[in-house]
Amino acid sequence: MKKIGFIGIGIWMAAVVGLPAVAQTGDNLNRGLADLKQKKYRQAETLFAGMIRQQPDNLEILMLRGEALFLQKDYDKALMDFYRVEQKKPGMASLWIARTYSQTGDTEKAIRALEEHLKSSFRRPESEIKLDTLLRPLENTSPWRALWKKEWYGYLEKGMAEARFEIKGNHPETALDGLSRLLDQYPDKAALWALRGRACLLTGDLRRAEQDINRALALQLEDTVALYSAAQLALKKGKYTESAGYLLKLYRKVPARFSLLLKSSDRQALAGNYTEAMTPLLEYMRYFPEDLKAVFRAGELAGKTGDYRNALKYLSVVVEKDPSTPVHFVARADMYVKVHTYRYAVDDYAMALDLDPTNGDIYFRRAQAYLKMGDTKNACFDLRQALHYGRKEAVPYLQKYCGY
Repeated sequence: MKKIGFIGIGIWMAAVVGLPAVAQTGDNLNRGLADLKQKKYRQAETLFAGMIRQQPDNLEILMLRGEALFLQKDYDKALMDFYRVEQKKPGMASLWIARTYSQTGDTEKAIRALEEHLKSSFRRPESEIKLDTLLRPLENTSPWRALWKKEWYGYLEKGMAEARFEIKGNHPETALDGLSRLLDQYPDKAALWALRGRACLLTGDLRRAEQDINRALALQLEDTVALYSAAQLALKKGKYTESAGYLLKLYRKVPARFSLLLKSSDRQALAGNYTEAMTPLLEYMRYFPEDLKAVFRAGELAGKTGDYRNALKYLSVVVEKDPSTPVHFVARADMYVKVHTYRYAVDDYAMALDLDPTNGDIYFRRAQAYLKMGDTKNACFDLRQALHYGRKEAVPYLQKYCGY
């Protein structure tokens, strides 16, 4: 099984899932989480410190500051935060304490903390712990091997872990058998219905998937697996707006999953709801203003809503930040055409052709702009180039304007 790194969303998403409503409100939490994802650890630490001053008893935020300190390798200060949490809620910070001691080389304290974690209600799945790269220094030590000789997980936990593994490995049929057996014993467990719904969805059994997902949501309206599965089911059925709504609900439940904002935006766009698609995209861009793919997408969507001023603003940012990608120049040129600024459009198409000189489509687009300007000579040159590079649509224009 491949090792997975927990620096990034994996190591702090679990802490965010359990945040109380008071901690989830306000923009600083999301900004801090975004800073962690972008490896701006010092900035995240500062934000979380400010939140702690306002909510000194908020253990979840204290945990997040400890993580920011850990990621800066300030292990002594990180441990101070983790132990403050642990004193209030035993087991809550024990995994992070184990990770910290693992990094400092204190195997005995790391194993002791990990044992406390495994005894607690905050226990993470076995596969997650065993594949945690932050605990890698503990592997191949006798205390680590001794720790795992004990059975820490019960029948239900093991069964769910196996089902997740089979689903992730694209073996949903195998997962279905185990989940059905578990549901016979635990019919009120929302997560089991959600997992089986997910497995049914992967097998293409949409009717059964819908039944299981609805059952999960009825038992626990905000079950994260059920919300994601409901979003995927709606997507399969072509209900793009409904799918986008489920993804936003999931994001509000787990704010660390910023990519859900992008997916929600994309699904609104699939429904043709371009204005609605801008809302989650702009929220994402508040936290990741340097994500040029998102800025480019905002430019495209703004153009589709007729907001050409903002479309050009976003696309200009992308062109300035990354002038090496021809599609960026083409997109801005297309937008200039929409606002009848053909000279600027021609210049951008020229920049795109400098980067991609055998692209017939760009020649064809620039020819259209030249024709709008009344420049038949340059238009005919581009139309010939467009045809040469495979754009047969140029033929009628060559016949009409160029004596072809």
